[in-house]
Amino acid sequence: MRNAGRHEGGEGVQNEGAHPIVHFEFISESPERIIAFYEHVFGWKAAQQDASYWRLHVSATAETMRPLQGAIARPIVAQLHPPQTVNTIATKDLGATMQRITAAGGTVIGDVMHFEQVGSFVYCADPEGRLFGCICYDIPRENVPCAQND
Repeated sequence: MRNAGRHEGGEGVQNEGAHPIVHFEFISESPERIIAFYEHVFGWKAAQQDASYWRLHVSATAETMRPLQGAIARPIVAQLHPPQTVNTIATKDLGATMQRITAAGGTVIGDVMHFEQVGSFVYCADPEGRLFGCICYDIPRENVPCAQND
């Protein structure tokens, strides 16, 4: 096993709790085609939120029996080249997480976006350029870190 759970070369998170993947997005220039594919293959349903974003309704996860949140979206930042999947990781302190990302050689992409009744979100990339999102929820969610769960 290759140093599982160890990060060489810096201070990481110390006893801050879980940082689960709570959301995913399939980035696509042709969302309608991708929606049709996932509806046909897996029975997932999509609900359009705006001109470039569709919410996916998928199955529950084994651990929580709650649906994993998903979406299909048109690219909104230059680094989101379709086809691509972006996983979003929950954190209770977005600013501190962004600092750790850059200190470890990653990149924060674009500005923090705030979504009413959801929380604050930012796109990031690991040192190899792999994109992911980080979110700090405004309201408590079961087994998910958020600003009010401190």
